[in-house]
Amino acid sequence: MIVQLLSIFRSEAGEVTRQAFLAAQALGLVGCAISCGSYFSRRRTLYLLLQMMTVALYGVQYALLASVSGVVNDCVCFAKYLFVFLFLIRGREAPRWVGFVFAGVSVVLGAVAFRTPSDLVPIVTAVLFTYAVWQKNPYVLRICAIVCNGLWIWFNLRAEAYVATVYCCVELLMTVVTIVRLLHSRRTASASAPTPATDAVPTPPPVSPIAPISAAARAPGDDATVSTNGLPTSGNPSEKSPKESFK
Repeated sequence: MIVQLLSIFRSEAGEVTRQAFLAAQALGLVGCAISCGSYFSRRRTLYLLLQMMTVALYGVQYALLASVSGVVNDCVCFAKYLFVFLFLIRGREAPRWVGFVFAGVSVVLGAVAFRTPSDLVPIVTAVLFTYAVWQKNPYVLRICAIVCNGLWIWFNLRAEAYVATVYCCVELLMTVVTIVRLLHSRRTASASAPTPATDAVPTPPPVSPIAPISAAARAPGDDATVSTNGLPTSGNPSEKSPKESFK
C-alpha cells in the first residue's frame, strides 16, 4: 500500500517528478534547521518536540522521493520520540526495554520494505545505535555515530536527498572533531599529571596498584551516563547523543 501511495510522486517513466524533487529538498532544509536548533534546547521535552518535527519533515521528504524504507524508518522514529515524550511530561523515565522494542520494530518493518541494498541502512543503523547509546565509553558511542552517519550519507545519495546528505556530512565531521578533542584532552591531562619526586626524603610508601585514577587523568565524557531512554542525563544540550535516525 505504501509503495502504491508513493507512486503518485513518480512520472510515467518511473522517475520522481521535478516538483516532488524540489519540494523534498526544501523540506530537508527546514528539517535540518530544526534539528540544529534542537541541540540548543535546555529542556528534554522541547528537544524531543523539535526532533519529532524534524523526523516528520524527513518522512515527507522521503515520501516525495518515493523512498519506502526512508518513510518507514521515520515513522518508527517518530513513534519512539512520542513514546519517550509522553513519559517525560508525566515526570517519568521511559522503561529500559523501549530502545530494544523499537529497534526490533525497525528491523521487522525494514525487512518488509527491503527493495535495494541501501534499504539495509535503516535496519543496520537502528541496531547499531541501540547498542551505542548503552555504552559509557565516549569513543565507542562516537565511532558508532560515524559509522551510522556514513551509512546514511550513502542512503541519502541513493534516495536523492541531497540536503540531508550535506547535513550528515557535517554531523560526521563534527563527530570526528569531537573524538580528536577527547584524545587531545586525555593526552594533555596525562602529560600534566604530577609525578612523585625521586629524591624526596623519606621515600614515600609505594602506591597501591588498585588505587583509583585521578579525575584529572580522565578525558571529558568518561563518566558520562545515558538515561534509560537513550537521551543523556546532562543538562548541557551540546552533550546530547547523536541524532538517532542519523539522516
